[in-house]
Amino acid sequence: MPGPAVPGIFVQAGAFSDASNAEKLEQQLSSLGTVSIVSAMVNNAQLYRVRLGPIADAAAADALLGRVKGLGHADATIVRE
Repeated sequence: MPGPAVPGIFVQAGAFSDASNAEKLEQQLSSLGTVSIVSAMVNNAQLYRVRLGPIADAAAADALLGRVKGLGHADATIVRE
């Protein structure tokens, strides 16, 4: 289930308005490390952000971002909380 944001560096693989889509992506990426779903209200709409991390440093985040993009998630990005 979605939880609160925690501080650190993360790779955000996707953001969805449907929690079940976020859960599917969470399962797909589970072999890459710790995956969480963070819920947030954006423009009065509920979003479910799928994030990997927290990640120790920027170099590790860049490497993980490359792996996520290599799996077909071209919109993945690095975020800092």
